[in-house]
Amino acid sequence: MKHERISLPKGRPAPGKPCRILIDAYGVPHLYAENEQDLFFLQGFNAARDRLWQIDLWYKRGLGRLAKNFGEAFLVHDIAARKLLYRGDLDKEWAAYGPDAKAIFGAFVDGVNAFIALTRSGDQPLPAEFAHTRTEPDFWTADEAITIRFHGLMQNVEEEVARARLRADGNKACERFLGRLQPSIDDASTFTRAEADLLEAALAVYRHGVDPISFGSTAKSGASDPGGSNAWAIAGARTPSGKPILASDPHRALTMPSLRYLVGLHAPGLDLIGGGEPMQPGVSIGHNGTAAFGLTIFPADQEDFVLIEGDGVAVTTVREPIEVRGRSEPVMTTINLTPVGPILASHEKSAVALQSVWFEPGAFPYLQSLRYRKARSLAEFSAAAAHWGCPAVNLIYADEAGDIARLSTGFMPKRRQNGLVPRRLPDDARWDGVFSIAEETKVANPASGYVHTANEFNLPDKSAREKMLGFEWSESSRARRIKARLGGNETVTIADSLALQLDKTSLIAERVLAFAAKLAFADERVEGAIKRLSAWDAVLDPESREAALFEIWHVRHLKPVLVAHAAGRPFSMPRIDNEVSCDFLESLGSDKATPLIETTLGAALDELAHHDRRLGKEARWGDLHHALFAHPLSGQSERFPVVGPLRQGGSESTVFHSGFDAATFVKLTGSTFRIVIDLADLDKSFWINAPGQSGDSTSPFYDAMAPLWAKGQVVPLASSAAAVRKAAEIEIDVVSASSA
Repeated sequence: MKHERISLPKGRPAPGKPCRILIDAYGVPHLYAENEQDLFFLQGFNAARDRLWQIDLWYKRGLGRLAKNFGEAFLVHDIAARKLLYRGDLDKEWAAYGPDAKAIFGAFVDGVNAFIALTRSGDQPLPAEFAHTRTEPDFWTADEAITIRFHGLMQNVEEEVARARLRADGNKACERFLGRLQPSIDDASTFTRAEADLLEAALAVYRHGVDPISFGSTAKSGASDPGGSNAWAIAGARTPSGKPILASDPHRALTMPSLRYLVGLHAPGLDLIGGGEPMQPGVSIGHNGTAAFGLTIFPADQEDFVLIEGDGVAVTTVREPIEVRGRSEPVMTTINLTPVGPILASHEKSAVALQSVWFEPGAFPYLQSLRYRKARSLAEFSAAAAHWGCPAVNLIYADEAGDIARLSTGFMPKRRQNGLVPRRLPDDARWDGVFSIAEETKVANPASGYVHTANEFNLPDKSAREKMLGFEWSESSRARRIKARLGGNETVTIADSLALQLDKTSLIAERVLAFAAKLAFADERVEGAIKRLSAWDAVLDPESREAALFEIWHVRHLKPVLVAHAAGRPFSMPRIDNEVSCDFLESLGSDKATPLIETTLGAALDELAHHDRRLGKEARWGDLHHALFAHPLSGQSERFPVVGPLRQGGSESTVFHSGFDAATFVKLTGSTFRIVIDLADLDKSFWINAPGQSGDSTSPFYDAMAPLWAKGQVVPLASSAAAVRKAAEIEIDVVSASSA
């Protein structure tokens, strides 16, 4: 085993006793300390040791300090970020996470700063990104970090603006393609084109605040997509061991480094292992030795755009300087705050404000997971879940005692109207606070022997409608496929859960092809293609020729033409829901559907033939659909290489989620982090985190997991002290300067 010793800088907070980091062959650090305060210091220190560029960029971006480091191109991001900060009472904010949260977060920040100090002194290397950009990391303060909100994965202002634009342009009928409303509800609100323009301007500001940051000749924003997620828990009565199994695979953007980081946190009374956000303390998905927990996004509507006319609301103006690299004087920005939220855009006497749970005390994303780090029972976990703020999630739970459960939770606005479209002051826009639905949504120990979630609508219609929780949910394909695989009385093993996470069967493909198979086509080429596709198993395997044809046809030809047919002209939609497009196709009947399918499938066959010629072989789905893990600086230097391309299967409709760019088929979102936990023997659990654990491009852990992930493989997750020690290949002793 390789041994290292790091002496902490003098004059800075440090643990009272030496701490230890054990790192295995995959880059998983297990952190050991004598008490929790020292442990969370060590977690911050280790996060900076492995991910300093990533968490420093998060800090600067969240506080609106990119332009100071990277120049004027980032000024627009800084202005947007400052509008999204929490600006409420800090005492209430800290108290909202529990009595020990401020101390825990403060210790984490002290650890981050201790490592930064070592890079300033030259005792630890500064990641190459800082030299490349001629910057240095900022020292943190906990009071600043806790105000950052941009990573909260909110819903649904983008859809609100899309509806306003469709109505302003006279295309309300096309709203259906945004997604099936559950429960069904109608809203007769109308908007002018000037209002739609202003709303789109506000959305652009919002996007600058939350979209990924890239570095090029100009700053660019990529698509921001919460993606989806899967999670389930199997009761012991249906497992070989008699103890539960829990599986969780959140679907997030493909980034370098990854958005999650797996860590083990060990101190007297705490053995917490799993994945969390690298820039904050704790673990949100994993286990504590007794209980296991996973999560998916619960697509509740936690935000609204509010149209303000004239002087209908009080405005508080805040003026702030923004330092800009290359400028001798800072740029002054004006932030206008209203009782419903910050104004994002204005024109003459009209304005658009963002009303969001972000601005409530306790809404720092994922930090409420600290409350369940020591939960040893379903009752304790449920009590912690009731405090969850954002993003809204479905929490999945299982423990050694045999309990399993699902709870939907998060801050739910008390609305006077639905949140499908932007609202207007003064009457129907104000919220009357927020509330929790954790207890009333709890499903515990069902007779089926399992609980599951895949972002689908999982509430009683009446409750959802009366409480205005939200009406837009992910399509049900993934949830129905999981239910089909887990339903019945069969025994479910760890291997079964691992296989289900990789399931690439498309229920959407099955449905489209079942409809098309009933039709007769004059075009022999199309008729032959339908017969071949109908004989296919609808598995979007990367080696499948039929998968390539179906996805080309469905995504690039069929769905856009369905929308154009509904609109009466070519028409672009921000997104097209798969289940709604199926509904519409089936509603056309054979007379209208047959020529539409002939035209679109014929075009897809031509496109597939083009790919054959380009590749010099018959194209398979993995030839077209691939994953790339790009570092923010990949376009500037070979020191930060893109990892990939890696052949991929699946789609947004498969359990193995693969959200991709319809123009290029490049994968944008997916289950880069997967974990399956065996409550009978935690050392028999498995996980993967692509492309790797480290953010350091010189580290062997930078991209080591990418090829394993691309093949659908996982690695063992050591949990017990003996297993961790056996797996360890690097030991780092972290000691204070006084004991060095």
